Amino acid sequence: MSTRPQPRQTLYEQLEALPERLTGEILNGQLYTQPRPSLEHGFTETSLAGELVNPFQLGRGGPVR
Repeated sequence: MSTRPQPRQTLYEQLEALPERLTGEILNGQLYTQPRPSLEHGFTETSLAGELVNPFQLGRGGPVR
């Protein structure tokens, strides 16, 4: 009795099948995955962006255009 090998998933199918806790991207024909950022990470990023964006947009310490 012979067993047939299962067809391999395409990279896009592998990307779509990733669990919720992972993010992924295809670069140069290779699938790269990493854990999703935590909620604490997102909060910190948003807080830091708020501190940096306003001064730069208003010209206080940021680049002059």
